[in-house]
Amino acid sequence: MNVIQAIQDYVTKMVTSASGMKCLLLDKETAGMVSMVYSQSQIIQKEVCLFERIDAVNRETMLHLKAIAFLRPTSENLRALQEELKDPKYGEYHLFFSNIVKNSFLEELAEADVHEVIQQVHEFFADYFAVNVDTFTLNLEGIVSTTQSDFRPLLGRAVDGLSACLLSLKKQPSVRVSGKSQMVQKVFSELQNRINQDPSLFDFKKTDTPPLLLILDRVDDPVTPLLTQWTYQAMVHEIFGIQNNRVNLKKHVSVKKELEEVILSPDQDPWFKQTMYMNFGDLGVKIKELVDEYQQKSQSNQKIETIDDIKRFVEQFPEFKKMAGNVSKHVTLVSELSKAVEERCLLEISELEQELANNHSHNEHLEMLRAFFRNPKVKTSDLLRLTMLYALRYETSTNDLPNLAKELEAANVERGKVELINLLLNYAGASKRGGDLFGTKSIFKRGIKSLQRGLKGVQNIYTEHKPLVKTVLDQILVNKLRSDEYPYVQGSPTRDAPSDIIVFIIGGITYEESVAIHQFNVSNPNVRIVLGGTSVHNSSSFLKEIASLRDLDYR
Repeated sequence: MNVIQAIQDYVTKMVTSASGMKCLLLDKETAGMVSMVYSQSQIIQKEVCLFERIDAVNRETMLHLKAIAFLRPTSENLRALQEELKDPKYGEYHLFFSNIVKNSFLEELAEADVHEVIQQVHEFFADYFAVNVDTFTLNLEGIVSTTQSDFRPLLGRAVDGLSACLLSLKKQPSVRVSGKSQMVQKVFSELQNRINQDPSLFDFKKTDTPPLLLILDRVDDPVTPLLTQWTYQAMVHEIFGIQNNRVNLKKHVSVKKELEEVILSPDQDPWFKQTMYMNFGDLGVKIKELVDEYQQKSQSNQKIETIDDIKRFVEQFPEFKKMAGNVSKHVTLVSELSKAVEERCLLEISELEQELANNHSHNEHLEMLRAFFRNPKVKTSDLLRLTMLYALRYETSTNDLPNLAKELEAANVERGKVELINLLLNYAGASKRGGDLFGTKSIFKRGIKSLQRGLKGVQNIYTEHKPLVKTVLDQILVNKLRSDEYPYVQGSPTRDAPSDIIVFIIGGITYEESVAIHQFNVSNPNVRIVLGGTSVHNSSSFLKEIASLRDLDYR
């Protein structure tokens, strides 16, 4: 199960479905979906000479080109196509929609095709953004704060993406859900309706142990999105943010202009693919090796004395130039990450975060937290995150939250942001969560956890926390996941654990969870797991979602 490969295969079929020079016509979302799995230079090799957006104004008429249109089947795109077909910009139109298309949609298209330029129409189920080979997102914001009246559009988009993933991977799974979440129940119900409308679409080869779709809710684990990250891809997203594989560094004055926006793609950058799951300490060693390799090649290229040397240099120049750009990109990113770690005291902050996430020691934790309030180097946003973690850990026991709230305001944290603590507890407090976030429901689990902590040693203190989804998957693989907390809503328990599992989290996933899935896939060669969600959170985007519960502005 490789979601990057699945999208790539669809795009390849599209652009090779017609011969000759072509324009790739996209919408706002499909443009991002394609760019995450194919570089522009790779698509140009498929006789694509022009890239356009369907919503772009004043596009030039080029009747000698064939249009390969890859669009989501939305009402906006239908209207845009109807206008397009009144006055075609291209000689032919080959239409590919990213999801199931209603008959009424096709009928309206046929009526609009007065010049008879449409050559073919297909459904290609590439309706999601492939982040890593085993991770995808829908880039869907605001689902946490939706009310009953405005949930339908977001619900529909979530089910579009989830059903497209199942169809692209050719899976008809059993389904288990987070039993306490009404939102998860609604998503499953809509997904089931979608499957029932056209069951033949989902009629794939049956296996003795069917694949499993596990639908979870971010509510059950509000801790993971609040933690500082220490693996490369996750750190970049936490410190700078990653959007469709792009990292914006414009706010960092020390960054050269040509590096203000860089691309981090595991499919297009072999060095990033090799290092994206490495922790920050190991990353420093790898970046030195990259620089050393570049220096050696640079020095060898300086020795141009013969015709053969010139020929060799010209042949290697594109690769050398690409390597030079890659070295600059990664050195810049790692340098800026190092600067942020030092300036924000993130090592010290992360130690307390991990303590709060993994252990119960109120007085010690409160003392450590107050020490950060006295440190002028600590950002107010980090103080807020620490206090939220404290609030989640000690919500149902002795705590000093009222005084901490006052201390946050005294530290110049806006009152609206201080309110986020209560909003978080209202959204994902102990009474709202399913599962066992802090491992407190079982005395046996608490004992094992303490023993493991003693054996691990201090070198792993920054990565001690394991997201709830890892615990859930551990239990699935040994058939120990409780059916009352995660009931089957389609299918039934089997003797053997499933070998193909798709996890989808309503309310967003994190790169820490993506790392956990990668580690599962590496250490369990007989199991294939894919992780997807409505969005990919860092702490800022997660708190922005929490703030939207009361229309607060979080920046």
